[in-house]
Amino acid sequence: MPRSRQRASTEPVRAREVLEVETSLLEGFTFHCRPDCGLCCFTTPAVAPGERARLVQIEPSFPLLEPAEEAPEEVLPVIAARPNGGACHFLEGNRCRVHAARPFPCRTFPLHVTLGQRVQATVVLSCPGVECGDLSRWGRARGRSTGTGPAPLAPATGLEGELRAVREELLRPETVDRLARTSARWAGVLRRVRRTTGEEDLGALMERISRNPPRPGSADLPIEPPPSEEARLEELPLTFLPSRGVVALRGAMHGWEVLAMRADGEEPHVLAVYPDPAEVPRTTPEGTRLLQGYLSYVARRDVFLSLALARWADDPVEAPTVGEIAEAMLRDLALQALGRAQVLARLRGRPADPLGPEEVEEGVRAIDMDFLDQAALGESL
Repeated sequence: MPRSRQRASTEPVRAREVLEVETSLLEGFTFHCRPDCGLCCFTTPAVAPGERARLVQIEPSFPLLEPAEEAPEEVLPVIAARPNGGACHFLEGNRCRVHAARPFPCRTFPLHVTLGQRVQATVVLSCPGVECGDLSRWGRARGRSTGTGPAPLAPATGLEGELRAVREELLRPETVDRLARTSARWAGVLRRVRRTTGEEDLGALMERISRNPPRPGSADLPIEPPPSEEARLEELPLTFLPSRGVVALRGAMHGWEVLAMRADGEEPHVLAVYPDPAEVPRTTPEGTRLLQGYLSYVARRDVFLSLALARWADDPVEAPTVGEIAEAMLRDLALQALGRAQVLARLRGRPADPLGPEEVEEGVRAIDMDFLDQAALGESL
C-alpha cells in the first residue's frame, strides 16, 4: 500500500488485498504499557469462541454477557465489567489476570484498525503508554516524494505484537467477509456522493483539509458537554492522569464533573466540578500547533472520512457537502478537546488560560478514544 493517502475508490476491496495493513499513521510513535494505568481495562471486550475456551480453562464461570436475540449473528458475547462503571472482571491490581489468554481487542490496543476501502491501523492517543512526542509534526510536515502526506518519520516502536495480532485476525474467513461487506458499502456511498455533489476525489480533499485544518471560533459554540448524569457510567469519557488514575467526565446542571473511577467496581466519587466552558479556550502558540497537528492526524485517518460519509448518507438531499461536514467535525473535535483540556488543567492546578502544549495534549488524550468509538460507514476490526 502506498504511503500517501489512498484515493477514495468506488471499487470494493478484493480478497487478495485483505492482508495488507496501511501503517503510515503509526510512524513516529512509541508505546510502553504503563503498569499503573489500567485505562484500557475499563471496557467490556468481545470474546470469540476460541478465546472463550481458553478463558474457561482459567476461570470456568467468569461473567459473560451474551448478545441480544435480535443482534446480528456476527455480534460476539462480551466480558462483563464490575458494577458501577468498574473495570473488566479480570483486572486485579491494575494488571490482567488472564493476560496470556486475553481477547483480541485487548491484544491489539492501543491500535485502532479500520475496515473500509482497505485496512488501516492508527494509534489510540488516549492511551498514556503512547508517547505522542511532537504531535504538531503532523500539521507542519511537508509532502513525501508523492507530494502529499507528512514527511517520513521513524518507524513505530513497541507495537510489533499488536500488529502481529491484527495480521493474524485478517487471516480469518469471517474477517475477509467483513472487509468485503464494508468495502462494498463504502463504494456504494462514494458513487452516490459523486452523482449528488460532484465531489470526485475525496481522498485528495481529506489530504487538503489535513494540511490546513479549520480552527474553531465563537460561531461554533457551545462546546458539547460530556454525557449527563442520566448516562450509564460506562458511557462516560475516560482518561488517565498520573496523579489521579483513571477519571471520567460527566455533564451536570451545575457544570462538568470529574469522577475518580474505581477498578474494584465501587461507586466513583466526584473529585471536582467546574463551570461549563463558555468561550473558546485560548492556547499558547505551542498549544495551537499541537492542536493543529492533532487535527491533521485525525483527518488522515480513514475512520474520519468514514464518519463524514456516514453523516452525509443520513440525509444526502439536505446535507452539506462531505467536505463541509468534515470541516465542521474537526472544529467540533477541537472545541471538545480544548474544553476537556481546560477542565483537566484546573483539576491539576495548571494554567488553563492560555492552554500550553501539555494541557492541550491532555485534552487530546481525553477525546481521542471517544472520537474513534463513533459509529461510522466502515467498521472497527
